[in-house]
Amino acid sequence: MNIRQIMIWFVVFAGFLAASAARAEPVALRVHQATAVPPRITAYATVEDETGASVTDVTAAQFSATVGDHPAKVETVHVFAASDEGLAYLFLVDLSRSLKDSEFTQLRKALTEWIGTLRPQDRGALLTFSEQVRLEQDFTADKAALQKKITALRLHGQETHLHQGLIRALELGRRQGTDLPQRRVIVVFSDGMDDAIGNATRTEVIEALKVDRVPIYAVGLYSPPKTAAKEQGLKALGELARLSGGGYQDGAATPLATALAALRQRLGQTLVIPLHCTAC
Repeated sequence: MNIRQIMIWFVVFAGFLAASAARAEPVALRVHQATAVPPRITAYATVEDETGASVTDVTAAQFSATVGDHPAKVETVHVFAASDEGLAYLFLVDLSRSLKDSEFTQLRKALTEWIGTLRPQDRGALLTFSEQVRLEQDFTADKAALQKKITALRLHGQETHLHQGLIRALELGRRQGTDLPQRRVIVVFSDGMDDAIGNATRTEVIEALKVDRVPIYAVGLYSPPKTAAKEQGLKALGELARLSGGGYQDGAATPLATALAALRQRLGQTLVIPLHCTAC
């Protein structure tokens, strides 16, 4: 098969050696995404200590790997932020009126600032959802064009097609293209509520993740007061994010700009782990 890129989720690491006692020991390894151009496979992962903080001081000698039943050689390990590799961001924004205009203004400002930090090799796309899912801006390296689209966003509609928006983002995340980076992430801003009649279901999102496993990083938003329904929506959103290989960031517990800065740092601390699998 002549395949330029394959999203895979069955990369399994074992045999991680204990770190020195001088610093926190790694206790968890999470593989977020992998791309394959056989016999080379590139895994994107984080090593975390017992507090959940990223551990980046690791070497290739501390890993062993298998792909299915096949052994693979770990060639190198390096931190993503220190590489010249690009990242394709899919920003998925909830426009339903579950948020207040003042809160949404803060979101537009914080997201515009994030776009300003993108590097020349990065790409960004903007999807929105409320009563329908809309591609506001396809992948582009033009930060000004993307910021203009974000600035123009306004809340509208009473229904929320969150699940359909996630499925559409996953479809875009598997797009082939020589100008698109291999690494892809979906960043969704929402309260996790999906109240559209006849909309795509949570089960359909989970099924789509089995085919298009692009990590979802969810930023949970809500307008006070927090109710049982809002808590359930945020919980469900976090579960989908973790299931995808991504994570959840509380966008209400701290200033939104602070929360997004923490998420950007987290993405930059991802480890890039090239593998060589001759039998794959």
